[in-house]
Amino acid sequence: MKKMVRHLSLVLALILAVCFCMADTAEAAVNYVNYHNARFGFDVLYPKPFKNLTESENGDGVTMTYAGRDLKIAIWGGFNVLEYTGFTYGEMIGADTKTIKHTDGKTYCSYFSKNGKKYDYTYVYFYGDYELGFTITYPKAQLSYVKTIAKQMKTSLRQNGTDYAAAKKNVRSAYQNATHVADWFWMSSLNFDHSEKLENYDDEYGREFYRVEDFASVDELKAKMREYFSEDMCEQLINMGEMYHITDDGKIYVSPADGGLDIYKGKETYRVVPVNLSEIILVVTIETLDDDFNVNGNEEYNFYYVKEAPGKWVFMNFPKIR
Repeated sequence: MKKMVRHLSLVLALILAVCFCMADTAEAAVNYVNYHNARFGFDVLYPKPFKNLTESENGDGVTMTYAGRDLKIAIWGGFNVLEYTGFTYGEMIGADTKTIKHTDGKTYCSYFSKNGKKYDYTYVYFYGDYELGFTITYPKAQLSYVKTIAKQMKTSLRQNGTDYAAAKKNVRSAYQNATHVADWFWMSSLNFDHSEKLENYDDEYGREFYRVEDFASVDELKAKMREYFSEDMCEQLINMGEMYHITDDGKIYVSPADGGLDIYKGKETYRVVPVNLSEIILVVTIETLDDDFNVNGNEEYNFYYVKEAPGKWVFMNFPKIR
């Protein structure tokens, strides 16, 4: 009898363990989609089952619901006009009688609080002039799920600061690299193979075309260009390249030529102008020279460097300045 009881106990324990594992797997298998806030330029991932997205009238955020779990999420951004840090915000929140528990650091504060018969979990991230955050309103039975999704949402929210700092630091080198790529269409052609001439092609100007060596197809070329430019900007540059001919099967041929360089342009200087967390303007000022090559003025050009996706920044325009 004792042996049977032990056997049943082991079976019950095994069943419970499997159930818990299945629950953990279900919580971990959450699919997320991205919300982008145009006003402040930030992104955050939220669980795909949340629906009924409602943007605020002033564009600072959105609310959404998940009826199946009786959950609500509010996501927002704002200017940190009171210059909070995570610590000072935590002091304020800690003094609120509705706050159950709070955790803070230099750049963040998170806390649980009572909301009638439900609870709120709030996370606020401070970066530069901005404060970004979200609140999940939930019944107690959904606490485990809330902890799971909050972890992913926090990570994606903090990524905004990381992405922006990297883009601001790298925009000048990105401009130099993008200029090199744009010069394939403005200044000089890509390398080509003299032995592989395009046959049976009647060019209206009588030009001869040779197979480009660097890229096997126009898709490969576009993939390289997309490291620096938006899709539309890539198309604009390719259409500017009158020296190139693309066959129906996507192969690239070139008629060797060199574009002109404006010799009456001098030194460039740069200024970075932040717009929001997903847009930077690189202002390029270039000297203009007179016939004796003395500086007689300058011209200013704005290059819009925009976050196309988390971790990916591209130029939306790229004027030729020389």
